[in-house]
Amino acid sequence: MTPSICSLVKVGRRDWDQREIDATVDAYFRLLKAELAESPLKKSAENARVRQTVNRSKGAVEYKFQNVSAVLRDLHLYWVEGYKPARNYQGALKDAVVSRLESDPTIEEFMLERVEAPVDYQFLADFQWNLTTPPAIPLAPAPDRRVRRAVKRDYVALEAQRRDLGLAGEEAVVRWEIEQLERAGHHRLARNVRHVSVLEGDGLGYDILSFDPGGDEKFIEVKTTRQGVEWPFLVSRNEVLFSAEETDRFNLYRVFDFGKTSRTEEQRHLGLYVLPGSLERSCSLRPEVYRGLPR
Repeated sequence: MTPSICSLVKVGRRDWDQREIDATVDAYFRLLKAELAESPLKKSAENARVRQTVNRSKGAVEYKFQNVSAVLRDLHLYWVEGYKPARNYQGALKDAVVSRLESDPTIEEFMLERVEAPVDYQFLADFQWNLTTPPAIPLAPAPDRRVRRAVKRDYVALEAQRRDLGLAGEEAVVRWEIEQLERAGHHRLARNVRHVSVLEGDGLGYDILSFDPGGDEKFIEVKTTRQGVEWPFLVSRNEVLFSAEETDRFNLYRVFDFGKTSRTEEQRHLGLYVLPGSLERSCSLRPEVYRGLPR
């Protein structure tokens, strides 16, 4: 019998109509509000609620939730943990998310409470590191005017301004560097690890002076967030230039999930990934702030 050849024809996906989008956005923001209020709802129940309104599969609804996360990430706003942002979302979905943010001020009230919450220093007393590889995250397109009008606050920038959170993350990394050198038997090097941002101040282009096992200096810049691994971070022009000048010795340590405790595990974990070398090579960078003077 002669084998037949199957020709696969790609069937175009039907875009979600406004009724389907509205049902998805309603459910997503119920989840987000509950999560920000630390009273999370069951994601599966909200997925089922959406499917009562739309003729879509469970997986399709999950992916649409991920699209909403991507819209919020592009706006520098909080999104629901567990729904990894998925790009290539409909313009109509973005418009619906923006409209909801404009019409419901309580959403940003919850976000503001999150970013202003006190730092849990007790977290540093008992945690384990969760080391991971850097995620590959496409750089979001520059926001259009509609998006800029919708965003009252940039929560990436607001969190980055929390010096207490930054210092807590730096302290955790200082301890980590000392412990690693001590375990390797490099006691003299461990004693010479320095928290330079505290001892000498900011502006050097790095926060911590440490050493590799061979005794060579390591310049470490620490960026800390209470959010997950995909939360963006801000770097200064000075840090970018310094990383290029000291490409063999510079490392950016991204500390994430600060203060989070898993509901299924008693042990606290603190996430960490490392970007070595020039930030121009390891990151997608986009200038968002300019310093100006009249001329």
